[in-house]
Amino acid sequence: MRRAIENAIESGLRVRREELHRTALMFCYQLAIVSAFIVGRTVRDALFLSRYPLDRLPLMYVTVAVVVSIASLTWSRLAERGRRDVMITRTLSGAAAVLFLTYGLLAADLAGHWLYPSLYVFVEIYGAISMIQFWTYANEIFSSREAKRLFALIGAGGVVASVVCGFAVGGAARGLGAESLVLSAGLFLALGAVIVRQLGKVAARTTHSGARPTTKDERKAARRSVLDNKHLRLIAGIVCLTMLTTTLVDYQFKVIARESFAGDEDGLAAYFGYFYGFAGLLSCGVQFFAIGRLLERAGIAVALLVLPIGLLTGVSSLLLATFTAAVPALVASTLAKGAENVFRYTVNDATMQLLYVPVAAQLRARAKALIDGVIKPVSVGVSGLAILGLTRAFGGVGMARDLAWLDLMLIAGWIGLVLGIRKEYVRSLIGTLRTRRLDFDSPFSIVADEGTVRVLGKALASEHETEALHALELVPTVQPDLGPVLGAAIARAVGHGSPEVRIRSLELLGRSGKFEHLEPIRSRFTDVDARVRAAAVRAFCALGRERTFREATGFLRDRSPVVRGAAVSGLFEHGGLDGVLAAAETLKTLLASPDTRARVEGARVLESARVRNFYAPVLALLQDPVLEVRLAAVRAAGAMRAEALGPPLVYLLAQPRVARAAAAALSAYGAEAEPLLVTVLGHTRESPVIRRQVPRILARVGGEVSMAALT
Repeated sequence: MRRAIENAIESGLRVRREELHRTALMFCYQLAIVSAFIVGRTVRDALFLSRYPLDRLPLMYVTVAVVVSIASLTWSRLAERGRRDVMITRTLSGAAAVLFLTYGLLAADLAGHWLYPSLYVFVEIYGAISMIQFWTYANEIFSSREAKRLFALIGAGGVVASVVCGFAVGGAARGLGAESLVLSAGLFLALGAVIVRQLGKVAARTTHSGARPTTKDERKAARRSVLDNKHLRLIAGIVCLTMLTTTLVDYQFKVIARESFAGDEDGLAAYFGYFYGFAGLLSCGVQFFAIGRLLERAGIAVALLVLPIGLLTGVSSLLLATFTAAVPALVASTLAKGAENVFRYTVNDATMQLLYVPVAAQLRARAKALIDGVIKPVSVGVSGLAILGLTRAFGGVGMARDLAWLDLMLIAGWIGLVLGIRKEYVRSLIGTLRTRRLDFDSPFSIVADEGTVRVLGKALASEHETEALHALELVPTVQPDLGPVLGAAIARAVGHGSPEVRIRSLELLGRSGKFEHLEPIRSRFTDVDARVRAAAVRAFCALGRERTFREATGFLRDRSPVVRGAAVSGLFEHGGLDGVLAAAETLKTLLASPDTRARVEGARVLESARVRNFYAPVLALLQDPVLEVRLAAVRAAGAMRAEALGPPLVYLLAQPRVARAAAAALSAYGAEAEPLLVTVLGHTRESPVIRRQVPRILARVGGEVSMAALT
């Protein structure tokens, strides 16, 4: 049962067995800290709005902007003084202790008037710091390749927390009272500390300290380079207007909610809880079902307009509420605030990250530090000062509805910048591609000088998995032929404590073409990890070719199907005729095995062999009851490009779980698939589900026949 569950997780969520523990703990860690923030934010809003004068709320925005900026800067410097997991555990434990003390003061009726604004600011501090800590730590314990697969799943912990905690707070506030929920926020932070402590044990080998802090002169130079870039100035302008507008909307929402629940503190807390719960539920739908389709079909500019247009709808309703009682002010302000919560942290944040793609990687890092670390909090502070000045000059808190006119002005400017950045985005992207600065993984091109080779060699010897893997990714760009220094360092890395490092090292040695690396490869034949043994067999066959025939055939009887599959692949590709004959029977056994993993490995062998006449087993595997096997067979069909496999792949387009893989396989056929695809497209009696997939495949093929059919 356990293995079946692990197989389901690996195939459905793309989480490997060795990653499962870390991923589960990080998911729970995210769930805990986001839950603490949601509960804390709900309680602090209810307590502050009920027990403190409303004309002080704008001061809270200013105070939060200043204090959070100072706290973030302080944390970034303190974090370098010790192990990351230890520092995070201490921070979360300290924050939990503060909340427990706050609960004690509230329960004993010892809370002074100062406690409510202090709690308001403190919740923002631990909310901001805990998220910085989370993503910094996540980037340290997961490699860049793992991050691309797993961060969306890990981040879903926050989405789940927003739904569960929102509804839980809404239901518990009236029964337990708003004050008692402070204790719940502290318990969530304490739970986060326990999880991080466990993570420190699980991921001890992959955790390391952050980058070297920058100097004051370096920070000044970074700001100048960012502000000299027109594309980045537009991004900064959009971020500034976003924070100004959403802070105003937040103020209006809280003021109107307080007026609507005057004297009912627990009712106000319950309302906030249900609001965040329903907003989280809608955010789930947008996060999982809308963002990808919107970006793919409408583009960046349209996606960036979703949030301001959503806010425009709510703000317009708020203006309408000032002239007629038909639209309740609470409903209008909730609509505006709901648009922010649903669209800002889903569509808007995801699309804003894409705006950084055309920016050179070094400048991108500096820009994000300046925009996120300085411009965002400063914009919130400016908004708070503006609210304070306007409310004192023109009518106190009663003018919350009238601020909608200022909202409209800011949204108009925001939309103008979005429309302007579309052209600048394309121009920057073209310029970046022309200068070959577009690099998603490495911030610069590396020169193979002596110092660089020495640094890489030292990194390859590091006990930290992430550092060693990054070095292994850079080695081919520095010395594709593996010079003596790096070659020796990689040969030593095959004994690294991390299986991923051992696998990557063996792959590089197998492609080196140097026979002196046969012995380091051979040393991994008895590795405890089957994937490492398989990588060793593939590398050994690739390097030694026909002369490795005798040793390679011994692995055809290995207990692991992964290793047997690697031996078959190696013999097929590098063992000559004798290798093919020796491995054929094992391949048949793999393909007919009742073991799912064995059939998957058999399909992978056929994928690497790319022999069109071997299509018959693939036809059978395309009908396999196990999804993982069918997907492996689809990939094999795309690699083989046999004519007989085309029609089955077309009919797989109607199966949602394999449709994307089938489309990719048909695209790999290139012009050879055009006659079949054009026929399917023009066959009006064919399933519309299948026909709808065909135009995109033809677009990928891009041949004259495809273009004529599409036209």
